[in-house]
Amino acid sequence: MVRRILFIINPASAAVRRWPTFERAARRAEGVTSDHIVTKAVGDAALLARKFAPAYDVLAAVGGDGTVSEVANGMLRSRGNQCALGIVPAGTGNDAAAAVGIRGESHALRLVLAGQPRPMDVIEVICQTGGKPASHYALLFAGVGIVGESLKRTTRTVKRLCGRRFAYPVGLLRALWSYRAPQMRVTFGGRTWERRFLFVGASNTEQAGGGMRIAPGAEIDDGLLNLNLIGELGRWDALRHLRALCRGRHIRHPDVQYLVGQDLSVEAEASLEVAADGELIGSTPAHFSVKGKALPVLAP
Repeated sequence: MVRRILFIINPASAAVRRWPTFERAARRAEGVTSDHIVTKAVGDAALLARKFAPAYDVLAAVGGDGTVSEVANGMLRSRGNQCALGIVPAGTGNDAAAAVGIRGESHALRLVLAGQPRPMDVIEVICQTGGKPASHYALLFAGVGIVGESLKRTTRTVKRLCGRRFAYPVGLLRALWSYRAPQMRVTFGGRTWERRFLFVGASNTEQAGGGMRIAPGAEIDDGLLNLNLIGELGRWDALRHLRALCRGRHIRHPDVQYLVGQDLSVEAEASLEVAADGELIGSTPAHFSVKGKALPVLAP
């Protein structure tokens, strides 16, 4: 049986320069036919995935976590989708590839050409988009609070100067300097907290933000979300614990509640931005829930 593959390529990714090598490998592989499309704008990857998911066995996202997230969203919204997600990491963070055990571009390409799918949980986020409720899907994490400001501060210049490993921690460091924790109403497991939170998030994987270990112990296929409720911290206290956050030791802090569950809701009097997989997708009120083993992903 022939495996039909569509590569969806982010032109801003490092893989564009190496695409001819990927294409030659796909053409040489037995039992494989492949096509590719280079996106032109933000959102294109999701539209393409939604359109072509029924026509291919594999949709391979070539780019960073934003591209992977877009392709996954398109697949999950496609009627009659029978294909698997392939990941060729070529972005700033590449946390999605790390979460499923992909070790670089060559390993990723082998999996796209001949790997077997593994079911992965996804996070469904319902928040305000364009003035009305809308649903989105995240593979890694979704949250409210300083994460939005951190993404804004992780500019293209920061990514270019700091590279894959340090860009997002530097963006977070810049955000911590001036960000003030907003008042939120958080509901989980029949309990409600009303206070200022620096960050409230739901994670499906251990790492996000280019390797920051924000959810130690999280697994992609356990049907659960790992939840961070980080209370208001002073600037210097937050800066002092940044290294602990990167290593997953922040959960020991007395102002951090680290929980496990299947859903979480966040409200605020002032509208707060909602982030998912490194992108701003809408505003509060927001509800996060797990969809167990909803997406087949090519993984070791």
